Amino acid sequence: MKSQMRFGLVFFVLLLALLCCACSESDDDNSGGDADTGGGDSDLEQGSDGDTDADLEQTDTDAQNDGDMEAEIEAQPESFKVAIISDTHLVLNEEDKSNLNFVAFGQMLEDMEEKPDFVINTGDLVDDLFCFPDRTCEDPLDILTIYRSAIEENYSMPIYQVLGNHDNRYFDSWSGNDAPLASWDFVFGETGMFPAPYYSIEHNGFLFVVLFAGEMATDHDSNDRPTFSEEQLGWLEDELSKEMPTFLFWHHYIEPEQEMLKDNPSPLLDVIDRHSDTILATFGGHGHRFMHKVWQGVHFYETDALARRDPLVHHMLKCDPNTKSFEILNSSDIEYSR
Repeated sequence: MKSQMRFGLVFFVLLLALLCCACSESDDDNSGGDADTGGGDSDLEQGSDGDTDADLEQTDTDAQNDGDMEAEIEAQPESFKVAIISDTHLVLNEEDKSNLNFVAFGQMLEDMEEKPDFVINTGDLVDDLFCFPDRTCEDPLDILTIYRSAIEENYSMPIYQVLGNHDNRYFDSWSGNDAPLASWDFVFGETGMFPAPYYSIEHNGFLFVVLFAGEMATDHDSNDRPTFSEEQLGWLEDELSKEMPTFLFWHHYIEPEQEMLKDNPSPLLDVIDRHSDTILATFGGHGHRFMHKVWQGVHFYETDALARRDPLVHHMLKCDPNTKSFEILNSSDIEYSR
């Protein structure tokens, strides 16, 4: 009986041991499954995070590329316009046709969707200084005050001044340049629109050079012809050495082919010839007509007189900094003299 009980006890112990081993293996299997699943989950999560990071990196790269493209587009300078007028001949009577046309032109520019960046007036800005030197002239001269007021009240952009043969004389009389130039400087010097008798403006990759064509006048007749000192021409050479696409402005239009037939042609043409690779065009006035010639690859333009004209005559210049080229936007409306 004891043997049977002992055998039964041994059998029960062995059975219990077997059951414990089976439970242990089952737990190990389950634990392994959980680890694999957890590992699998971890790999999936890592994979998801990796994909997300990669996507973010790609998005960042795309955004950077887009930003670079936008910056490149923004870095490209835009084309711009310059309005060119001439022979405005303002007088003391503000109801005169000349004055009214000047005001109307400013209002026309203000109504444009794309306004010009600035205006250049190529001379005979006023009809005369209308006073007697050393007798009735006192700065600021009335006519220059009227002209400046007309600009400030009707133009939101600057107007750069080119002096003509009417701008340095008194009642159709010329008596030297010193006093007239001082009067112009007194009224316009602080505005930046007349920094000197000749000067230059750099704007969006282009060079605009204003010359004083009455510099060497000795009397009324010589004041009616274009003259430039060696000093001014030397200064011009220095400006042109910048090798920027350039426009020249002076008052007395020079017809280059006819000028070259003279015994003593203007030395200005020699300078233009030497720099014809960078000078795009020249603009003048004086003759109260539209002219256009091409000489040595340079365009020579004369602008008709704005004074007392209908419609409001002008050249509208468009400059493209990317191609370093220009066009006259209103050329189809202009009839050039031949």
